[in-house]
Amino acid sequence: MAPAEVEWYLSGEYCEACSCDYVCPCLYTNLEALPSHTSCTALGGYHIETGRFGETVLDDLNFATVVRSPGAMIEGNWTVGLIVDERASPDQQQALTAIASGQHGGPFAPLAHLVGDFRGVEVRPIQFVKDSDHTRTLTIPGAVEHRVEGVMSPVIPDQPLMMDNTLHFANTRIGLARVVRMLVKAFGIDWQDTSGQANGHYTAIRWRSDSDTPLPLSNEGEQRMTDQFVDLDASAQAELVRNGEVQALELVEAAIARVEQLNPQLNAIIHPLFDKARSQATSAELPDGPFRGVPFVMKDLLGGPAGEPLHNGMQLLKTRHLSVGEISSGRIHQRGPYQHPRMGPDGHDGTGRLRSDPQSLEPGPLTRRLERGQRGCSRRPAGGRRPRRRRRGLTTHPGQHVRYYWPQAEPRPPVSGAGHGRVLARLGNRRGDDPFRPRYGWRA
Repeated sequence: MAPAEVEWYLSGEYCEACSCDYVCPCLYTNLEALPSHTSCTALGGYHIETGRFGETVLDDLNFATVVRSPGAMIEGNWTVGLIVDERASPDQQQALTAIASGQHGGPFAPLAHLVGDFRGVEVRPIQFVKDSDHTRTLTIPGAVEHRVEGVMSPVIPDQPLMMDNTLHFANTRIGLARVVRMLVKAFGIDWQDTSGQANGHYTAIRWRSDSDTPLPLSNEGEQRMTDQFVDLDASAQAELVRNGEVQALELVEAAIARVEQLNPQLNAIIHPLFDKARSQATSAELPDGPFRGVPFVMKDLLGGPAGEPLHNGMQLLKTRHLSVGEISSGRIHQRGPYQHPRMGPDGHDGTGRLRSDPQSLEPGPLTRRLERGQRGCSRRPAGGRRPRRRRRGLTTHPGQHVRYYWPQAEPRPPVSGAGHGRVLARLGNRRGDDPFRPRYGWRA
């Protein structure tokens, strides 16, 4: 395939209805079979959940293709018309037309030579509805209407019949369906069927400009078909970007989709930065580091991204300290031992922790401080120690604003389910001016 002039990708849903009897013979003959009824009228509906064409955003847009083949599909001479969503801007309309034409690569490119009569592009309202896991409805007033319902497995309850390893341009794995109703009246093509015996199918789609075949999707059930990254750790995702198998924006969009699906129940993401993440993912200035393109979140605690709100994780104390009349009386030091009433003669307390908390509470001049020990938490390698084992903290040097709000704390390095130590070892000493950088690497 010739290199695409404009890089693009999209992911979403596809449904198809055709005038052949169920099951369409094209699926198991690689387009070589004759249609069930002399000619074949096929209607394809596409819903883009996330997509980009160069810098043009294609999220939540629909389009449809109307095709008539006078004989076996493989013989060509198709009559084709394209309908694009009226909600699309002129740039988006041009992008959808370019993708559907195959001019810029992708799964449509190998089909372009089969088109003998292109009837043009119409702009109309398009409604693509995923009524249930196995039902799709496409409605274009005055031109198209079709509804397909998945055929359920006679063996596994509530599971559809799927066909794998097909040559279908949308996806190699598709759900088999029957057409409940089909009406086409556009581009000089007129067809309708309400018999319930015509062929249909549906699938998730994931396409990219540099691949003329659909990209693989998870086959562990429809709920996960649109996101193959969900089980990959940061290293595996970064490797996909590094090898050119996915774009950084694809990882970001998949992460955003998961957040939008789960966050209403979890309430974990309190400051969505979706637009900023998309911008960074497409920026030429994205650093070529070991985790290039991998999305992550920062805790609303201590340090934060420039220009974004920081509440230190507590709504109760947000802007409350000065409002209740408290007076900021100074700053307390960051490192070093000091005399603590619970500290033994060796500089350690009964827990094995080397106390470096400033003597601002007991005994000390202040009764309160916004502070929390960060050098001995068992969930992170910051302290780099085991009980009763002497070792200084290993986190990097904090910024001035962090010291002000939380005197002893340092910005937390990212962690993952694969283990704190491996992530820290990958990052290494992030600030060259850190006087306390570890001599032999990070140790969890």
